[in-house]
Amino acid sequence: MFSQPYEELYNRILDVTALVHVPIKLFAMVIVFRYSPKDMRYLSFFLLNAMFWNFMANFLFTFIHLYPMYPAECFRADGIVSLLIDDELFGQVMFSLIFIAIINCAIALSYTFPYRYFVFAYPHRMGRVRPMTIFTFCGAVHLFASAFVVCSFFVWRESYNSYPEQRDLPRRELLFCFQPHGWLKNTIVATFLTLIFLVTAVAITFCILLFRSIRRQEGILERNFLDSHRRVLVTMIAVTSVPITLGGIPLVVALITAARPDLPYAQEICMVCIVILTNHGTMYATAMILVLKPCRTAAHSVISSLLCFKNHPVQPINLYGVRHVK
Repeated sequence: MFSQPYEELYNRILDVTALVHVPIKLFAMVIVFRYSPKDMRYLSFFLLNAMFWNFMANFLFTFIHLYPMYPAECFRADGIVSLLIDDELFGQVMFSLIFIAIINCAIALSYTFPYRYFVFAYPHRMGRVRPMTIFTFCGAVHLFASAFVVCSFFVWRESYNSYPEQRDLPRRELLFCFQPHGWLKNTIVATFLTLIFLVTAVAITFCILLFRSIRRQEGILERNFLDSHRRVLVTMIAVTSVPITLGGIPLVVALITAARPDLPYAQEICMVCIVILTNHGTMYATAMILVLKPCRTAAHSVISSLLCFKNHPVQPINLYGVRHVK
């Protein structure tokens, strides 16, 4: 099945990634949910939203390993699913689900800065907005993005038998393909690239606006209040910088290789990008725990108790009351 010496290594790396990173992300999500600071109560839901979509992408990668078969606009479905089913449509559906998780993770990250900016700059207006309204709006955006991804891949897909460039096709086993040329492919790839740049621009723009708003309020609002918002801003920057650099950049490069699979080393470059994408989420979760002191303390306590680094004294419990009679 492996035609290149590095193919088996690639699959083993993704196996180890799933084995290690899925439980780490689950642990991080539980810690952030239970121990986030009170002044970041609602913000933590936005952070958890991004962590959830990131976890879903990794969870799907547990079952399917996407192996690019460039220069053909095709992928091979390796992994656990290759032992169970060999179907073009199934591979395309799994590919769509993974991309839904990736795009929604990027969108979820872009929510955090606008939300925090409006909370600081327009506290009275935001106070009149119910949290459920905000969550409903975010859910609607995720639903629209998911529908767009599904429709895009549905119209872009191409069956093996009708693939226009048969000379580029490898053997059919576990293969699923997309249209290699045309305005439809170019439009879809360009739209995804634009979306990634857009959500990044939104995050950076509102980060700058929030920083300027805090600076303008110096000497007007209480110092402790400003320090609290400044600390939250630094936390947001530290947390989101990981997925933007280690997630956004590889995703852009992978999309470029999909647009031009005939480029030199496009296959190898795409494989490296996939490995980075599947691993950056753990760094993101770790960074979130490290920058949030209550989460860091709770994680240290849990890990220490599991590794028996700390002996907890046993407190005696009186099971029966004894009355002393003189």
